[in-house]
Amino acid sequence: RMPLIGVFRDLRGICMSLHNRRTFGMLFDILEPQHLPLLPKVADLWYDQPDVMISLLRFMHEFCHNKANRVNFDQSSPNGILLFRATSDVVCAFGRRT
Repeated sequence: RMPLIGVFRDLRGICMSLHNRRTFGMLFDILEPQHLPLLPKVADLWYDQPDVMISLLRFMHEFCHNKANRVNFDQSSPNGILLFRATSDVVCAFGRRT
């Protein structure tokens, strides 16, 4: 449980340091194909552990927050929809269990 919390805190810290579109896109490209689909599973398994869920939701908040206009994808890019889907999957997985 504690390593999971540490990973989400580290990812949140990385997200806080991203201030432009290019660096945010790099992190998104790293997380999207393999790691973002795991987050709803974490929410589904650990829904009753507030410390895990708080760190997960705080990471998701920081990842989706559009500070300095960093969450800005091209018109032809599906990344905005993928980001929305990943976020809604986490929230829905948590909401179903509580």
